[in-house]
Amino acid sequence: MGARQSRFRHDMNRFVTFGGCAVVSSGGEVRGAATQQRRLALLAVLARAGERGVSRTRLLSLFWPDEDDDERRRKALAQALYALRRDLGDERIITGSQELKLDAEVLPHDVGEFMHHLRHGRHAEAVALYDGPFLSGFHLVGAPAFERWADEERRVLERDYTRALETLAGNAERQGQRAEAITYWRKLAAVDPLDSRATLALMRALAANGEVSAAIRQAAIHETLFQQELELPPDREVMAFAMELRARQGTEPVAPLVPVDVAPVVAAPVPVLAGATDDTIAEPPAAVSIASLVTPLTVALATPLRRRWTRARVLAVAVGVAALAALGTWGVSALQHHEPAPGEPRYHAPPSIAVGLIADFREPSTGPVRSLAALLATSLARSEALRVVSAARLSELLHHGGVGDSTEAAYISAARRAGAHELIDGSLFDPGDGTLRLDLRRVDVETGSVLAALTIRGQDLFALADSGTARLLDGFGIEPLAGSVRDVTTRSAVAHRFYAEGLKANASYDLEAARRLFGEALRADSQFAMAAYEYARVNPNRAELAEEMSRALHLAKRATARERLIIRAGWASTMQVAGLKETADSLLQLDQSDPQALLFAAEARLNLGLPGEAIPLLQRALAIDSAALGAVRPEHCYACEAVQMLSRAYLDQDNPDAAIAIIKRWVDRQPQSTEAWASYSRVLDFTGRLPEASRALDRALALNPAYPAGFVRRVSNLLRAARLSEAEQLAREQTTLATADQRLDGWWQLATVLRHQGRMRDALVAVNRFRAIRDTVDGGQMALNHAYLPALILADAGRIPAAIALFDSMATGAIRPGEHDANVRRLRTISLTAAADLVAQQGDTTSLQARMRAIEEAGSQSGVVRDTRAHHYVRGLLWRARGKSDLAITEFQAAMAPPLRGYHSRINIELARGLVTRGEPDAAITAVRFIMRDVVDGIAVTQTEMHEVLAQAHHAAGRADSASFHADWVKRAWSTGEPAYQARAQRLSQFIGVRATR
Repeated sequence: MGARQSRFRHDMNRFVTFGGCAVVSSGGEVRGAATQQRRLALLAVLARAGERGVSRTRLLSLFWPDEDDDERRRKALAQALYALRRDLGDERIITGSQELKLDAEVLPHDVGEFMHHLRHGRHAEAVALYDGPFLSGFHLVGAPAFERWADEERRVLERDYTRALETLAGNAERQGQRAEAITYWRKLAAVDPLDSRATLALMRALAANGEVSAAIRQAAIHETLFQQELELPPDREVMAFAMELRARQGTEPVAPLVPVDVAPVVAAPVPVLAGATDDTIAEPPAAVSIASLVTPLTVALATPLRRRWTRARVLAVAVGVAALAALGTWGVSALQHHEPAPGEPRYHAPPSIAVGLIADFREPSTGPVRSLAALLATSLARSEALRVVSAARLSELLHHGGVGDSTEAAYISAARRAGAHELIDGSLFDPGDGTLRLDLRRVDVETGSVLAALTIRGQDLFALADSGTARLLDGFGIEPLAGSVRDVTTRSAVAHRFYAEGLKANASYDLEAARRLFGEALRADSQFAMAAYEYARVNPNRAELAEEMSRALHLAKRATARERLIIRAGWASTMQVAGLKETADSLLQLDQSDPQALLFAAEARLNLGLPGEAIPLLQRALAIDSAALGAVRPEHCYACEAVQMLSRAYLDQDNPDAAIAIIKRWVDRQPQSTEAWASYSRVLDFTGRLPEASRALDRALALNPAYPAGFVRRVSNLLRAARLSEAEQLAREQTTLATADQRLDGWWQLATVLRHQGRMRDALVAVNRFRAIRDTVDGGQMALNHAYLPALILADAGRIPAAIALFDSMATGAIRPGEHDANVRRLRTISLTAAADLVAQQGDTTSLQARMRAIEEAGSQSGVVRDTRAHHYVRGLLWRARGKSDLAITEFQAAMAPPLRGYHSRINIELARGLVTRGEPDAAITAVRFIMRDVVDGIAVTQTEMHEVLAQAHHAAGRADSASFHADWVKRAWSTGEPAYQARAQRLSQFIGVRATR
């Protein structure tokens, strides 16, 4: 930029929001009010609103949400408006009284022109204005509402941009302008290099233009990205078209650019070619390996938004990879880190730091002073102008690195993988004068060079953390903080020492030691919020989890903003209540590279029936934490959780191949992991590959014979394979084992197996034995959900009034000690729905209407979308009772939302029956198959009933062999059942005209 000035005539100014945020003129950037972050943000909101304008109330909520004094808020807004008008040189720039507008004639802005061009169909002009994402690299500390607004508008505008590119590309193709079409498809592919649809369109355009080799290279890049970035197979259509093109050329398939097992180093900086700008690549003279360029590309794609590498720079590396694919190897003078020019800020976003090794040089030495490092990290995290890697996260990464936590190199490596720019480390001394001395260093994690050093003195560790925070913030040019670290954590040094040691034990998978240490921390300070949270997380007794998590939530007011969000998200996840999505998204606002935040955000979306939104979050968490899959004991890691949740998301999308592939990837990386093999068995089980599922479970149990879920998984596998007598025998053996928990599992699974066989009297005996043991264990305070199976068995036995009474008692029952009322609200929704189902069977439509309203009210309290839709199911039952089958089907469909688990799987069965009656057997088969893969837990629907409906549907579709198979399954299952079930199986066989075998 040229010389900067404080005032310019308005006709020389322009407001830029794409690719950044600044008021510029022909003479350079404008100074004064128009360079202050909050006032630039205010301009951005007004510019985006256009002619609609923005109310003052809305602006106050975006920029001053936490200010209690309304008069002060209004004055702050008035002052900001005055300063903008003054420094931009024209009172007419912002007009209006209550509804404020930015006059685009006075201050032109790119976002307004962009939308104007789109409205008038001038897509090329609009695309030319899009220099990068809306407000890219621009952040406003202390205004989370604005940050959320900016993220949403950024998504909307990027979507408009991509649609414009698609339109232009399509028009160019129709007009025979192939080169122009390729240009637009390239730009679209650059928006999201993992978008298979854009990649395929670009390949087709290249091939149509005679550039077959370039199209094949694009496929190779696509394959590399999927393997390196997502650890998934590439898109089938892309690979199929590439094979077609190779067949035309007579060439062999090109190997992926990097080995499949190479894991991306997500936290590394994105290098740029020497001499390259954002839009060009320097001619490279020296040889460099393929992997050395592919890795920077995947880093650029996976790097958190707060690193703010420009899209053009990412694209430059992508172009380099494309050339590399064509030439094999090529030259570069050097791949070097971008050094800031004089006056340029070192970071384009809030600096990210980690607090590493603080060695103890006191006598006697205790080794690393983990409690001081954790205190300093907690204290620094109070500043919203910094991104601080938590002590817990750093401990995990140190363990995953496999080199311990006693070397500087280990900490630098962990900090780099956490996405930190700098590492703070130091040494603690006792000068002998009654004080402590702390020598700190700021280390650049990329070069290892020391950026600054400082010495602090204090009476204790808390004083050192406070003073160290003040000095470090000053070094970053950040405003000092009020208060002390004592205000947001424990005031007990002993408690904090136990807590820090607990984090290390937890990261090392020594969960027993971790729980003991967190417990000691709580004994030293019962108000220590994060100790309470971590204590809950490592508790093997899941029955106590709700109570302990609620305790942590109660204490969360004495924690940092990030820790409060972590606790709230953990609580919402445990309780399955509304609010998880909002909390997780707020957590992501603080740190978009935090795998824990990504997992919470993905879980919320899965619970809301949005697997498509969850998958990118999970893929990112997996990429960020991929090193965890190399840990010695990989069962407890964010990457492992991401893999399991990804498989669930793919199943919810009815994509079993992807679900199996992602778990198989985990098994291949960790063949000694019990959890990996058990998860693989579960997914194979769900997708009907039963022999393979059984072998995978054998492998899991061979690695860990005491695997807690092994027995239940074995029963599930036997049930699906119609080996009911073996399942029964296994369950009976379990009822004779030593511990109460083992016997409880045995009686519950035995009741389930007997119910599948239509032996309801025997099933009631088994479930009553379960309840008797449970009452003894719980001291007579049995959890309400343990009445589910007895109620269902009563209903199956024809004792419907008794079953309704039991479901109603669950809906109105007292809360069990330790059971949070959020769980009870969910339980009541399901109980009311189950009772309404039975009421509908009795034809009581009047009672059904009243129950429907109660279910809608109860379901609105849940954070799981299927609960909020349960009333649609009951309304469908009502319409069916009134003979309105089409309306019933519509309501059943409205009630469906993945994951359809537990009692809600009943919806699919009733929908399938309605679809068979309406003459849509294939749709009915799809509805049943969707729930067949779920856990066989005896809730709502048995495998036998599913096979019964499938037999009817296949018969209606004219598939005699398939109908016979399912009818045979039913006949064999109910062959030892009570007379009513044997007769039901016989009627089914007669209906479809086959004679099933025993």
